[in-house]
Amino acid sequence: MLKKSTKLWLFALMAALMLVIAACGNEGAESDDNTGTEGEEGTEEQATEGDAAAAEQVLNLAESDEISTMDTTQATDTISFTAMNNAFEGLYRLDENDQVVLGMAAEEPEVSEDGLTYTFTLRDATWSNGDPVTANDFVYAWQKALHPDTLSPYAYAFAPVKNATAITTEGSEIFGQVDQLGVEAVDEKTLKITLEQAVPYFDGLLAFGPYYPQPEKFAEEQGSDYGTSAETIVFNGPFTMTEWNPGADWQFQKNADYWDADTVQLDEVNVRVVKQQQTGINLYETGEIDQKWGLKGEFVPQYKDSEEYYTFNESSLFYLQFNFDIEHFANENIRRAIELAYDKEAHAQVILNNGSVGADYFMPQGLARTDDSTDYREIAGEFNTEESPEEANEYFQQGLEELGKDSIAVDLLVDDTDGAVRSAEYIQEQLMSNLEGLEVTINQQPFNQRLALTKSGDFEMVISGWGPDYQDPNTFLDMFLCGGGNNHGNYCNEAYDAKVAEANAETEDLQKRFELFAEAEQILLEEDVAISPIYQRGIAYLRKPYVKDLLVHSFGAEFSYKWASIEGSKQ
Repeated sequence: MLKKSTKLWLFALMAALMLVIAACGNEGAESDDNTGTEGEEGTEEQATEGDAAAAEQVLNLAESDEISTMDTTQATDTISFTAMNNAFEGLYRLDENDQVVLGMAAEEPEVSEDGLTYTFTLRDATWSNGDPVTANDFVYAWQKALHPDTLSPYAYAFAPVKNATAITTEGSEIFGQVDQLGVEAVDEKTLKITLEQAVPYFDGLLAFGPYYPQPEKFAEEQGSDYGTSAETIVFNGPFTMTEWNPGADWQFQKNADYWDADTVQLDEVNVRVVKQQQTGINLYETGEIDQKWGLKGEFVPQYKDSEEYYTFNESSLFYLQFNFDIEHFANENIRRAIELAYDKEAHAQVILNNGSVGADYFMPQGLARTDDSTDYREIAGEFNTEESPEEANEYFQQGLEELGKDSIAVDLLVDDTDGAVRSAEYIQEQLMSNLEGLEVTINQQPFNQRLALTKSGDFEMVISGWGPDYQDPNTFLDMFLCGGGNNHGNYCNEAYDAKVAEANAETEDLQKRFELFAEAEQILLEEDVAISPIYQRGIAYLRKPYVKDLLVHSFGAEFSYKWASIEGSKQ
């Protein structure tokens, strides 16, 4: 429900946007309504076999920002994970239904009766430099992710593996002793994994980037340069990266030595960085890119009747992250005031206008279900939904009094893309209008710089986004454990940690597991207001009709190019 204080603002903005839309026109949108979701091909005519055979197998795409790294142990962002998903391969990968299918694993593993030991046989496969992919490549990469000198921000994602948590916990008897990790190269093609406890989502984890292998000899030769350029990486996935110009573009070419190369139809994938919506639309209209991902605002009604328009309901959640090391954000009343002072649904409907929904929760809708298909959100409910801006200001004034201040100034860190800036400007206006004595300054930074500042804790408040790595509440709720690698705001509550641990210990009864996670989420959002969820993202996008089987995933990497093809003429 829209808060009363912003209804007039919402209606005025909608009217203004309609004037913009009328001026822009609606070219190319003469067909019947056919929005659909990913995989629906609309009413387009099927290409003939001759057209498909003659089509140049080159896919041209755009991303909103650059790759941060191609080192699988160091990445944290979707753009990097998408690039790695197409250039590397773990034991599994995701198919068109987001189900795991065999990757480097030649067959399903032997699993012990207690569910704690997995023994994989690897298929015959090679890296792009001709070296074989071995069991030791997995051992090396996983140990590297947990070593104190090369610690991965995703080190906590290895928690199911025996001794992983102890190895990364200072004061533990085996702190830093990565050779104690429960992974073993029995021989060149046999990998044995031992778990602390059985987990219901382990196969999904094995398809996730940090669990990919790395070739030890090559990676050690590159040292700190590994994963920083196309020349300092070798590949075992469907494609090899042949060019990478940071901040500008990158190129993939089909990996002829990939074990399943016959399935790969694309010869080349070109990706360029495009931060402005209008620029991306212009490139799409002129045929320079084959997909415009992430339509927002006034551009959605302009294209929604086109046969090339699609929507996709994501499981990504965007939120305000507070830095608890900053005095005013260590104050609960200040955090609570900010959480309650802006209209999330108006932001989703008008600023985004792409199927996104305002979020009074952190774990997304539709990601995890019990055995009887009950969605986690039905069990957990929502939080902080009843307050008004007037009550938010009361919390704010109480917080100022506790701080002994009449006002505070806050720096809001955001990406420099036009969509991120528009969201930041909306939040800035709402907070400053509703909270007396608050000044908000927007700090725009390129993606990699924003990421670096966030990771180092050099921020006050930042708009962050999180996409799931597997289909379980833990993929969101373990982020905010004390000292967690992605807990950049330094929130810490031992009661929260204990509740997450209790939930993770429940591996048999999903209903009970979800109820325990819901209790943890209540501590995070309602009791502590550790973050302020903004919206669960929906994606509106344009895709040329000749692009087939470009897979979009609801967790992990965003796209898979392995099964994609170009059918028919691009003219």
